[in-house]
Amino acid sequence: MDTNFQYNYLMQFIKSTISVFVAAAFFFLINGNCFGQGYSSRIKICGNSIDQKSFSKSDVDAILKGKINNWRNGNTVLIVLNFSENGNAEYIAKQVYNKSVKGVKKFWLGVVFQGRTYAPIFAEDNEEVLRLITKNKGAIGVLVDYKGEIPAEFKVKITKSSL
Repeated sequence: MDTNFQYNYLMQFIKSTISVFVAAAFFFLINGNCFGQGYSSRIKICGNSIDQKSFSKSDVDAILKGKINNWRNGNTVLIVLNFSENGNAEYIAKQVYNKSVKGVKKFWLGVVFQGRTYAPIFAEDNEEVLRLITKNKGAIGVLVDYKGEIPAEFKVKITKSSL
């Protein structure tokens, strides 16, 4: 009888520990999604002379998919993507466009030939993305796995979408 009591106590302890662990893991997942960039932690969005420094993820999706041509301040939207052959292209294509690299290129060909917007600039690396953003007012760029410091005036925060 004493062994049975110890066994039940041990099982209850394990169950409560697992539920606390699962709850903590869930909290960290939710927290990361609500206060992160809105995409995976590998992606950073930055811009030069754009309307605001904070957007919802759906706003950024619309911008990066060519649905918005001009900022309210009059600057033309110029999209700059780190779309090099080192795997960043595949990652951006999946995370931002939910397509393959070939699918993204077809998408942009269609949008440009329909006259809806300008084609994005495909940069070779994160440093080129930042150089292009620095040179072009209205530019918004996507960096992948960037470890350097993004100038404060270029940082774009993606907020939690309100439903």
